[in-house]
Parts: sequence; structure tokens; C-alpha cells
Amino acid sequence: GGFSELINECLLLTNHVEDAAILSLNEKRIVAASKNLQYNLQQDDCETIMLAFDNPNQLAEDGFQFRDVIFKVLRADSDRIYCKNEETNGGLILARTKSLVLFAIYTPHMYPSVCVEAVEKLALYLVAKGK
Repeated sequence: GGFSELINECLLLTNHVEDAAILSLNEKRIVAASKNLQYNLQQDDCETIMLAFDNPNQLAEDGFQFRDVIFKVLRADSDRIYCKNEETNGGLILARTKSLVLFAIYTPHMYPSVCVEAVEKLALYLVAKGK
């Protein structure tokens, strides 16, 4: 219920987030995801996403590898990672709260800034809720 609605209302309805998921850091699993990711996000994808925050400096240097694509990392710190696929101009936005990771994908025809803003807003909302 709740998390799926947040993905829809806060992220997908902006039209600048193609797909999104919310992962639980404690349970190491997806708690909600948009339709495309619901069946597509494998356990090792989840681990890749969660481990990304362990060494942001290294990530910034090496890039973020997700499903055989190496994304250029535009921002990396302990709770935010912004990545871009330089070939397609699509990208990934990751935000970590106390117990969750938000994972959002934008495609080439979308505005990265709108995607970032939507993810940031949802992350702040979840933090305010103690999540």
C-alpha cells in the first residue's frame, strides 16, 4: 500500500521518473517498486544498490556499475548518489534514509533535475517520518 502509492504519486507522476523502487536496508529487499522493476530487480541488483553507499569516493572515481553498464557518477556521498549513462543520457538517482534506499531511473527524454528533486523530496518526507 503506502510505499507503492508514494512511488506513484511522488515519483512516477512527475513524468521524469521512468521507474523507481524503495529498498529496505535492514531486510535487504524491495519493499515497493514500479511495475517494470517489481519483477526485474534481482537480489544482486538490490545488493549493488545498497552497497553503493559504502564507499562513495571510490564510486565517484570508478563509476557505478549496474547491470553491465558503467554510469558516470556526478555526485556521491553517504546518502546521495547521482549517476548518468553517458551514451544514452539516461541515469540513476539513489537516496538513502535511515532504513531505506530510494532508487529512481530517468530516461534520455526526461529532465534529470526534476527526477532529482522528486527523489530528494520523497527522501526528506521519509526521514521526517522516521524511516
